[in-house]
Amino acid sequence: MSAGPRPCRVCGQFFTPVRLDAVTCSSTCRQRRHRGGDLAYLAGLISWEQREQRQWHDAVAADIQTHKDEKAAMLKRREANRQRRQERLLIEALGRAELEKLRASGDYDVVVAEARAPGRQ
Repeated sequence: MSAGPRPCRVCGQFFTPVRLDAVTCSSTCRQRRHRGGDLAYLAGLISWEQREQRQWHDAVAADIQTHKDEKAAMLKRREANRQRRQERLLIEALGRAELEKLRASGDYDVVVAEARAPGRQ
């Protein structure tokens, strides 16, 4: 996704977003959008320009959502990898038989929490 200039959803002025998911150019426009002024600048345009601008904003919103979905998937993979590492450490430390006993007894979460404690390797 391009972080280049894009039009503000409220006033239509082009701005360079600081954040990848920014859709307004200023706090004033953010507040106006919150109060229902989203795409307010389109009222002064003719129909084909309005359609063109709406398509532009829809494309930007789709890019932002794609980025958020990719980020969520990456975080989910990291969490799964972290859990696998924790389980491998537990298997090495306790042995598989002890691990199955812990899971059956319900103490598994307590042991995992202790293993995550700082200073423990």
